[in-house]
Amino acid sequence: MTIFNYFTEIRFRIFYSLFSFIFLYFTCYYFSVELIYLFVKPFLNYENKFIFINLTEAFYTTLKLCWVVSITTIIPLFFYQIWCFIIPSFFYHEKKQMELLLYFLILILIGSCILFYSIFPVLCDFLLGYQIKNNLVSLQLQPRISSLLTVCFTLFFTLFFFLQTPLFFYILFYYKILLPQTVSIGRKYFMLFALLFSAFISPPDILAQSFLFFSFFLVFEISLWFGFLQKNSEAVEFISAGLK
Repeated sequence: MTIFNYFTEIRFRIFYSLFSFIFLYFTCYYFSVELIYLFVKPFLNYENKFIFINLTEAFYTTLKLCWVVSITTIIPLFFYQIWCFIIPSFFYHEKKQMELLLYFLILILIGSCILFYSIFPVLCDFLLGYQIKNNLVSLQLQPRISSLLTVCFTLFFTLFFFLQTPLFFYILFYYKILLPQTVSIGRKYFMLFALLFSAFISPPDILAQSFLFFSFFLVFEISLWFGFLQKNSEAVEFISAGLK
């Protein structure tokens, strides 16, 4: 293939990704009510009325929701287009390493389910406990749809980057920037930090703190496991090359 063929393929894949994003954006806008319901569903057990205080707030909130959902959904397709373009030039062992990205996408999906069905309901229950109804003072929540969706987006992207920790460690292990033995030695210090950090950022509930601590622990162990897996695969390749 000539260089012009590569440019033609790049142009086609960019156009395909852009067209897919535009189509997905308008599809999300068409189903915007269903999307709003999906995001606020954990909150509906406590409140089913939401307000907006500016004339254009509901409109811009809908556009923001469609934008975030479209960007998040198009990312796998975008990486797939990159994969299809560069994978023919990879060796077999490099292709096997790239397949690990699939596991991280599955991890993100699992994390999203945990967020909406475990973390967010507990957080809503804790924060709504600060409402006051007595003869002295009344403090009640009137949720704005924009602020609620902003909290959802913040939690989602925080969890997204948190679940990329194993991938980050895997890259460090692969390029020998960090060794799994070094990380393994500091495991007890990480456990102490995770315990203190979980107690600091979570509601004063032992179940929430325990869940957050074990989440940190699980991500750390998965990252460490990837490091030793990478080291063992390199040892096997070295022995195989020596036998040949």
